[in-house]
Amino acid sequence: MKKFYCFFVCILLLFIDTVCAVDSNNAEITEINQLNAKKIGILSGSMFFDIAEKQINAATIEYFNNVADLSLATIQGKIDGFLIDEPMARTLVNETNGLTYLKKPLSNENYAFAVSKNEEGTSILQKMNEFLKQLREDGTFDQLDQIWFGKDDRLKAIEDYSNLPSNQGTIRLATNSTVNPFVYIQNQQIVGYDIDIITRFCKKYGYGLEIHDLDFSAIIPGLVTGKYNLAAGCISVTEERKQSINFTDPDYTGGVVMMVRENTPEKQMQSIDDGIALTKISHLNGKKIGVITGMISDQIAKEKIDSVQIEYYNSYSDLALATVQGKIDGFVTDEPIARVVMNEIPGLSFIKEFLTVDSYAFPVNKNSEGDEIREKMNQFIARLQSDGTIREMDQIWFGTDDQKKTIEDFSKFPATNGTIRLAVNSVSAPFSYIFNQKITGYDIDVIVRFCKEFGYALEITDLDFGAMIPGLLSGKFNLVAGCITVTEERKKRVNFTDPDYTGGLVVVVKETVNGTNTKEDQIRDTSQETISNIQQDGFFERMKLSFNRNFLIENRWKMILRGLGVTLLISILSAIFGTILGFIICLCRLSRQKAFNLFAKIFVAIIQGTPVVVLLMILFYVVFGSSKINPVIIAVLGFLINFAAYVSEMMRTGIESVDKGQIEAASAIGFNNVQTFIRITLPQAAKQFIPVYKGEFISMVKMTSVVGYIAIQDLTKMSDIIRSRTYEAFFPLIVTAGIYFIIAYGLASLLSIIEVQVDPKFRKRVIKGVDLK
Repeated sequence: MKKFYCFFVCILLLFIDTVCAVDSNNAEITEINQLNAKKIGILSGSMFFDIAEKQINAATIEYFNNVADLSLATIQGKIDGFLIDEPMARTLVNETNGLTYLKKPLSNENYAFAVSKNEEGTSILQKMNEFLKQLREDGTFDQLDQIWFGKDDRLKAIEDYSNLPSNQGTIRLATNSTVNPFVYIQNQQIVGYDIDIITRFCKKYGYGLEIHDLDFSAIIPGLVTGKYNLAAGCISVTEERKQSINFTDPDYTGGVVMMVRENTPEKQMQSIDDGIALTKISHLNGKKIGVITGMISDQIAKEKIDSVQIEYYNSYSDLALATVQGKIDGFVTDEPIARVVMNEIPGLSFIKEFLTVDSYAFPVNKNSEGDEIREKMNQFIARLQSDGTIREMDQIWFGTDDQKKTIEDFSKFPATNGTIRLAVNSVSAPFSYIFNQKITGYDIDVIVRFCKEFGYALEITDLDFGAMIPGLLSGKFNLVAGCITVTEERKKRVNFTDPDYTGGLVVVVKETVNGTNTKEDQIRDTSQETISNIQQDGFFERMKLSFNRNFLIENRWKMILRGLGVTLLISILSAIFGTILGFIICLCRLSRQKAFNLFAKIFVAIIQGTPVVVLLMILFYVVFGSSKINPVIIAVLGFLINFAAYVSEMMRTGIESVDKGQIEAASAIGFNNVQTFIRITLPQAAKQFIPVYKGEFISMVKMTSVVGYIAIQDLTKMSDIIRSRTYEAFFPLIVTAGIYFIIAYGLASLLSIIEVQVDPKFRKRVIKGVDLK
């Protein structure tokens, strides 16, 4: 237990140190001497260490593998800045909010293509220099500079290099795809200033082209060993590098600059491109936009926003956090959900302009049962709209008075006309979410009223959004709810009721400084003003408020305990029955009967080659697709099968390690096969396999965190639900990690005790027939 406290304290101190570091570095950095004795980031494999050592006094150097990590670490305050080549700095400032660079370069650099010091490299070097000279003389370099360092992404295109004829051989190019604009990935293809030049070169001289994307530190070693014959990606020409490789004539001249955080609030809250705020859909062209996995919003975003970069997330809390942190420029969601998000998170709002106007309804299956439910639902929704009930519900569920957000207890509804098996996603407030330990929301209210009026019992299953429609199609559910958009594509697979809400898709972004992006009639939750005031009071006050919001309000700590119970139940049952099944499989593997042996081999091979999450989904949606078996039982079955495959091999290895001479000796003194196995073989085999068994058991416990895919509210799922309500990550994730640590440490300690008990050398030896007094 002491180890856990030490672990938790270390995590807390680390977080405090990070926060304090950020707070202490708010002063704007305008000169290089302000970075003396600071933390400086450097790209692994680059030549920047000498520059930092010479020009920045007492700097602490931190190494990173790519520019993206360097940028994020600087924005978050983990480092105070990082060295980067000036052309890359120009592009990075255009694409990343919150970063700038010191205009005075620390050194002047030439950038060129690197080639191997061999006959093949010499031939390529000569041709490349001829080609670069031609580009310089005919003005092509100026054109390339305007394209790749400009802001019009539509011009940034290169010819398809995948099928270039290799009449003169193949250029094996080593590069790193994170050095924008020289080399980067756009629309799943590696492009950039250097790639454009290489493609033109290969086409002219008859070379095929193979591009190998590596960590920057691996490029030069790969070139030296001959694995590649050319390297590109803003590579600085240095005397030290010239000793092991050759360089072409420079294709770009620049220098090394220091990238730092931009601390001007107005610039942090605005789009860098053209200095305009994100108030129109057109302002999002070329930006990173987040969407929920499984929703159609990615297709709509691609249609409505030019050159948009799509990032996929599993929950709105993750999308909101990514937007606040600047990892994405905004995210697509339905307008009613956007209203809830901006009430919960200060600093977020949404653009007034709709991406599309949508209707939201309840999907049902295309069968007789679905048709019956659909017909009744349409009658019911029409009545709610005609008598004004829908308007009343809108005021309640989209308002700020939580006391009015209640629904009737449906747990004891009689199943006069059957049962509605409803699939929902509980992180889609206000349509469906967890409040006071119960699932509630606008859509849930509609369904409860419907079930009461038409004599249905109601069973609600909480799933990830991407699993709801597959569950409906498999027959596991007969109705789906939770802000489901009606689309033509979805209509091919399922039927929809009449709409119960009409809205549209909007983009949530950071709130601008001069005015807001929101509709004028939106009202902030007054509790957020309190939060903002407390945030100014200090770190510990913020921690106290955060803890209260995540665990004490609505007794959310009970959700953690309930999730913990589910996790322990699945883990322990899977271990017990998995061990029994594993022992049976082990005996089959040791059997002299070929049929049993072959069956065991095939079983182990298939299960070990199948990811456990895929196994769970096969069991849930295919094998038991139409069954009403409790998902926890299916989870236990999935994990015990997976666990058994590994345990059987551990046991077999342990049993085969026992000296056959001991078995023969036991037989000679009259032991039968069972006695020999129990008293001679098993104790010695256990000594061998229990340490490995212990590690596999702990891994299995941690793997149970994926059971949320099959509608189980375990520890991890409960943490996600809390985050979906509070839009905070620190406490839910840290507490979840700490609980998993306690479980793992406790169960490992228990297995260690068992390990000692079965080890023969720790047993008390009693010699029969001898009095030791």
